[in-house]
Amino acid sequence: MEITKQTDLIEKVSAHYRPYIEALRTPDLKSKDIATNLFAILQSITEASALTGKINLDKNVDKFICEQFYEQIKVKYPHARHGEISLAFKKGALGEYGEYFGINVTTCWKWWKSYIESKELIEAKREWVNLMEMPRHDPDVKPLNLNESMKEPILNAFKDFKETGRLPYTAASFYNVICQLKGVKTLIGNVELRNQIKKEAFDNYRESLVQKGTNRKDPKTFQELLDWCTKPKMNPTYETETRKLALKYYFKECQLMNKEPI
Repeated sequence: MEITKQTDLIEKVSAHYRPYIEALRTPDLKSKDIATNLFAILQSITEASALTGKINLDKNVDKFICEQFYEQIKVKYPHARHGEISLAFKKGALGEYGEYFGINVTTCWKWWKSYIESKELIEAKREWVNLMEMPRHDPDVKPLNLNESMKEPILNAFKDFKETGRLPYTAASFYNVICQLKGVKTLIGNVELRNQIKKEAFDNYRESLVQKGTNRKDPKTFQELLDWCTKPKMNPTYETETRKLALKYYFKECQLMNKEPI
């Protein structure tokens, strides 16, 4: 699908999210040869250096950083796109991903991880999917399965979970994506476990209310909790906590069964 055929649709994306979608329309590492990929990454590093105002006079330094970064990303994220790397480095150089001390391999990797786990990227993809699902008159414009592009971040989150027991802050979004990829409404088949997750999520939610000094009247029994959970205006914080915990238990099951989550 040529990007020129989607120009009008891309222009409907919020200005804040448009760079993310445009980056997703650029070539990925796996589809290009080594020389092309190295050139794209080196260009991204050079542009990031220019933004910091500290350009390396010794070009061999940037070349070394480029080669080392490429050796890592081509294995862990073979479908990373040239535009995504450029956008990640640009945002990192502008300080959007925290402080850094010079551009080196560690810094570049930090910027990339921050980018792929960013809430903005998730929201940009969600907005794009919503736009693609809207009625349109151009029969040539077909939806991109952007959930497919989430597979690598999810698999890396699963790997980190097995090593550290921690989940990324995008856990709730990852849970939604896995459900969509599998075509199911929930990843937790056991009803008792689902109720346990709801209760645990509610306990966490209620604790956060106490910490904030909220005087909300909470359900006093578990049945009241279940009734409260079915209300149409359920608190989004509670919903997010529920999905996050569900992903944790799902990852545990996958780890126990020695299988990949997707």
